[in-house]
Amino acid sequence: MKSILQEENSVIKAVEKAWDISGRPSEFSVKILNFEEKNFFGIIKKPAVVSISYNPEKTVGVPKKIEFQNKNKAIIAKVNQNRVENIKSGQEKVDIDFSKRHIVWKDEYVDHVKSSFKDILAIMQFNVDFSITVENKMLNIFLDKRILKDNEDEKMFFISISNLLMQFLRRKYKKKFSNYYLIIHSKNNKNE
Repeated sequence: MKSILQEENSVIKAVEKAWDISGRPSEFSVKILNFEEKNFFGIIKKPAVVSISYNPEKTVGVPKKIEFQNKNKAIIAKVNQNRVENIKSGQEKVDIDFSKRHIVWKDEYVDHVKSSFKDILAIMQFNVDFSITVENKMLNIFLDKRILKDNEDEKMFFISISNLLMQFLRRKYKKKFSNYYLIIHSKNNKNE
């Protein structure tokens, strides 16, 4: 006869876990050494302790869960190796497909940004022409001249306006627009 001590949050859980660990014997005896103790709020102060005694010759075998986990790990490892080999052999194709899939700025989004940006410039009385280009998830707005004299002030102004334009998009289209980027450049700051 063998015996296993197991403690868990409840007697039932302790018996089930001990039975699984012992190999699910068909005949076994259970002794409850301690019942779980809970405080006023239902939080467990002391776990339940159970002793299970069994004859190792009458066990059913190792639990099936463990066998499945080991098989799954082997299968996953083989699949990952195949993926790595496929990526190495067809790297150029993957890069081309990747760039095509990430063009996400729809024309209606660009038009909304364009009209909103024109309105903002008109309200602030800036007489500036601009052009818009789309590269994957980045929408770039290029101004034909500088708006502010100080580089840092202009940079902070562009960041604020970009955030404001993104908020306009979120409000109108009820979409998160995560990983969408809107960047504003002035004529002298294109390389920054």
